[in-house]
Amino acid sequence: MRPQHKPVHRRKGSVSIEAALFMIVGGVMLFGIVTVITEMRDYYRLNTLTAHVGQAVARSDTLSTTTIEAILNAATSDTLLNDLTGLCVTVANKEKTLYTVPGACACASQTENSSTIMSSLQNAASNMAVVVVNGCDAKYQSTSVFTTTATMD
Repeated sequence: MRPQHKPVHRRKGSVSIEAALFMIVGGVMLFGIVTVITEMRDYYRLNTLTAHVGQAVARSDTLSTTTIEAILNAATSDTLLNDLTGLCVTVANKEKTLYTVPGACACASQTENSSTIMSSLQNAASNMAVVVVNGCDAKYQSTSVFTTTATMD
């Protein structure tokens, strides 16, 4: 007695259903991965931009409003952030805030946090000036903090 086998044409349907389901799940996973990578790229671009501007300001020999504006203009003209809404630099020493460029920062919550950051760093840095760079775009905010020994004009 030989068992009878089902015809081959009846078994092919299950393979096509599985392939269709896999294609849908694979497409959704691919879309999710692309979205996550895009968001991470925007986040790291903003962090890199604030760190770059902070280092450039902190390494300057002399600081003035025009020097800081020139660094900001050079950094933001080369950036690939399409939705950059604000980038501002604050320089302060232990006694007072020396420069805030531009005068009003679009990153409101970051500006509030800057005073807390500066007060804690100024106590640690004694007479050194502290450079705080705040950056924000439509989704993310970033703060970079550096100490500087530049002379102030």
